[in-house]
Amino acid sequence: MNRDKPNKKKLPLKKDRRKTRLLQRTREVSALLAVAEVATQSLNAQKILSDTLDKSLEILRFNLGYIRIFDPEARGLVIRIARGLSSPQFLAHVVRLDSSHRSISQMIFETRKAVIVPDVRRDARFQHAFMAQEGLVSALFVPVMSKNRVLGLMMVGSPKAHKFTERDINLLEVFGSQLGAALENAQLYDEVSKGKTYIENLLENAGDAIVSTDTKDRVLTWNRAAEIILGYSREEMIGKKFSILLPKGSIQEFEGVRRKVLNSGTIRDIDAPGKRKDGAQIYLSLSVSPICDVEGKIIGFFAYR
Repeated sequence: MNRDKPNKKKLPLKKDRRKTRLLQRTREVSALLAVAEVATQSLNAQKILSDTLDKSLEILRFNLGYIRIFDPEARGLVIRIARGLSSPQFLAHVVRLDSSHRSISQMIFETRKAVIVPDVRRDARFQHAFMAQEGLVSALFVPVMSKNRVLGLMMVGSPKAHKFTERDINLLEVFGSQLGAALENAQLYDEVSKGKTYIENLLENAGDAIVSTDTKDRVLTWNRAAEIILGYSREEMIGKKFSILLPKGSIQEFEGVRRKVLNSGTIRDIDAPGKRKDGAQIYLSLSVSPICDVEGKIIGFFAYR
């Protein structure tokens, strides 16, 4: 009985297709990891924007692109970074989301979806023709998002007619989400840093001596008023025991106050004689308050006079 022999020629073709799909998938995963690394390795917003756009263009093999981010002061979307597009008019143009003209930006903010433009020269939504004058033909736009909120948009494009694939769209959408999360982290860091700087300036320039210590009584901060009132410079006191300012008879009392603060988490006061660096006796009327970490655990103390 004759049996059909397997078609040996088809097997290598299937194997090649599987290999091609595997290689493509590997490249996509590598691309995602590369952009994720770029987006998270810095807390500088401009560097994040620049590196992410450069990496996205490299991976998707385009040479034209830009990122617009919503600017509350400008009341619209401003270009924060661009590649291959240099017209001063285009780079300075602010896209208003409340404009009566129906724009790509409005569509993206409303739908939160990618927009493909096969030819910007024939698309009525590009009323200023800035990008066509720059040599752009085909363009892909995706939202820059964080926590389901649109922060802006990213565009990559080609000076020739190009048919964007599903892979192009999916990758750029993920890049937009990674960029959005990184920008929000950078903004939060910036706000925290500004707040920290503001508080540090208040403490440094306060009229009262304000000192912070860890739970082992080692001085962590020493403001300008403490230098003037107590005679020791910041450099002399950082890392030293705060109790060196107290006579031996008062050290035990001061440690008792710190234990009470540690146990109760409330401010305690202590009045005790003290001494300046030059040996002069002074009277210390101190308030001791706890310093807590994000979980509420006491990690140190403020003492202020």
